[in-house]
Amino acid sequence: MKSFPYGRLPIAALAACLFAAPLPASAAEPKSFEAIADAYGGTGADDAGERGVSPKWGDVSPAGRQQREQRLRKLLARLDGLPVTSDAGEQFNRDMLRHMLENDLAAFRFDESRMPFSNGQGFFRTLGGAANTTTIRDRADADKWLARLAAVPAFYDAHIANMRRGLKDGFTQPVLIVDQVLEPLEAAAATPVAEDALLKPFAKLPPSIPAEEQVRLRARAAELIESQVRPAQRAAIAFMRNEYRPTARTTLAVRDLPDGEAYYLYLVRKFTTTDLTPEQVHEMGKQEVARILGEMEAIARSTGFQGNIAEFNDALRADPANYAASPEDYMEKAAEVSKRADRAVPRWFGKLPRLTWGPLFKTPAQEGTANIYMRGSLEKGVPGSIMMSYRDAKTSPLYQLPAWVVHEGVPGHHFQISLSQENDELSAFRREARVTPFIEGWALYAEGLAGEMGLYRDAKEQFGRLSFEMYRACRLVMDTGIHWMRWTRDQARECLARNTALSPAMIDFETNRYISQPGQALAYKIGEMRIRAVRQRAEKALGPKFDIRIFHDALLHGGPMPLDMLDIYMDEWIVQQK
Repeated sequence: MKSFPYGRLPIAALAACLFAAPLPASAAEPKSFEAIADAYGGTGADDAGERGVSPKWGDVSPAGRQQREQRLRKLLARLDGLPVTSDAGEQFNRDMLRHMLENDLAAFRFDESRMPFSNGQGFFRTLGGAANTTTIRDRADADKWLARLAAVPAFYDAHIANMRRGLKDGFTQPVLIVDQVLEPLEAAAATPVAEDALLKPFAKLPPSIPAEEQVRLRARAAELIESQVRPAQRAAIAFMRNEYRPTARTTLAVRDLPDGEAYYLYLVRKFTTTDLTPEQVHEMGKQEVARILGEMEAIARSTGFQGNIAEFNDALRADPANYAASPEDYMEKAAEVSKRADRAVPRWFGKLPRLTWGPLFKTPAQEGTANIYMRGSLEKGVPGSIMMSYRDAKTSPLYQLPAWVVHEGVPGHHFQISLSQENDELSAFRREARVTPFIEGWALYAEGLAGEMGLYRDAKEQFGRLSFEMYRACRLVMDTGIHWMRWTRDQARECLARNTALSPAMIDFETNRYISQPGQALAYKIGEMRIRAVRQRAEKALGPKFDIRIFHDALLHGGPMPLDMLDIYMDEWIVQQK
């Protein structure tokens, strides 16, 4: 048994607490710890726009950043000052919170606020994200949302000021990424006010607000979008085009930024929650690419194809039968996959989420962003959504659709995130923990699990799944290649072009993503490999006693956690099952 890297816990004590019947919250989590955890959970509330209705946006100024750092340091000091506990479950919670605090504090050295965007993502997406998660319950909430719309210019100005500091320091995105950002910025600014997502909170107002007042509120919101939001968006476009782009760096590697080597090492630790080095990650990626390539070749041969994988990929891409007749047809097929997945999961999981889900097309302003899962809320009556691109629906192969749907939906992101949200036995900070390698690792594991569940109906869909796994393996090679080994863009994209059936447009998008979001792409495959290894250990240790439904329930019950902590958590579960 490995020693516990986040605290020294007796095995029996840890197992007894983690997998016994839950204690009342007051007994399991003393108020002093709860206060620290609650304070930590609230540090990003204004930025996220998810906890109630806020009248303002987060303070992204240097002064606000300094205040957040001081607050986190005080929380860490309070956590370390708690009396020693003999309760293994509380110690586990403390160690996880300490990991998260230390990880957050490590980021302040690099002042990432100077670079608040990536390819198609960034500060300008905060508005739509807040609108999607805001529910107006009364007139006070409505007034707060109006105040928030009025505060958009100051929010944008603060980000522009931060980017100007980045220009001065040489801490910028590459120029090719700036070009990727201008498209969604311009699309948002050109959206008719009546279609703007910022009106969404007012789409369904409570009956406690009189009908005539509802009309006035909607008119005021539209007026603020026209008079405050649109000028702020146009100012951001002008800044990006005329000031930022001419000065942005032409190199790709994060290692070439000021303090860039230390920054990338931090990012590898952050997004893998391990002590793996860039060289180790790169080698792991190469090994996974070779393994997956062998499986892809076997499937190609099973269809009678005689050429190599690149030729098989080309043949698949060129066949019109592999594409939807229309975006609506693509949506219909995605919905059919989601229904198949829902029917299959009870045989593989004992605990199912209550929150519903389904596919949705993005708005025009959202085009150019990744196709992602948008979490819902039982309390607010908002279903989970897997966001699809109307534009990409015409060019995305149907044989890759099932793998994408299960990754974003069931049993992937929607399944895991909703179970965490609905788990009252976990403290709030555990339910909401954004531990990327666990969350993304689970979704990639779900793609493979879908094969066991029988969700891939033919060799092409199995090949599509492997193609998706291949591009996650390529991420390990590409991310470390770009940012640690200083690869060119063409060198990086070659892994995807040679080994996957992804369209050229998708390959370009993904390559730009890894350039602009260093380290993040490592989380998927590293997390999936760790989860797969945990399952293999459990199957070997338990033999005929292994029950896949109980295993999955146990794995997800603890919520997202760092991978080294997951090893300990599940190893103790294995001990209990024996």
